[in-house]
Amino acid sequence: MKYASPETDFENNLAKVAPLCSCRYVKIKDTRSINAGNRKTHREVQRPCDALISTPKWNWFIECKIGYAKLKPHQAKLRDEIYETNGRFAVLRKLFLKSGVKYRIDLKDETWKTDDLKDIFKVLNEEIE
Repeated sequence: MKYASPETDFENNLAKVAPLCSCRYVKIKDTRSINAGNRKTHREVQRPCDALISTPKWNWFIECKIGYAKLKPHQAKLRDEIYETNGRFAVLRKLFLKSGVKYRIDLKDETWKTDDLKDIFKVLNEEIE
């Protein structure tokens, strides 16, 4: 059995919860290795981000992180570019704290914390003020 990384587990949970909140989580697949017939070819292509989340109001570029991991340079560059156009870039973090699991939503002008995964979709759809 293949072990899923904590980030993959986090993303899988987001994908499961999204439809319950009238949203959709669209994973951007990694294209680094591709099967081409009988041989496996490798090409280095950086994904712009981990996923897109579509809410009834907006489409968001999403980067998922475990803990306080920093954005990679190309991720920070995309974030800054999106901030200049429409601001719809969010960093979603799963934090393992002594008090339990918390989720943090880092947006352009604010940060939210919650212990309920569904609240992520409410924040992204601007249902929480």
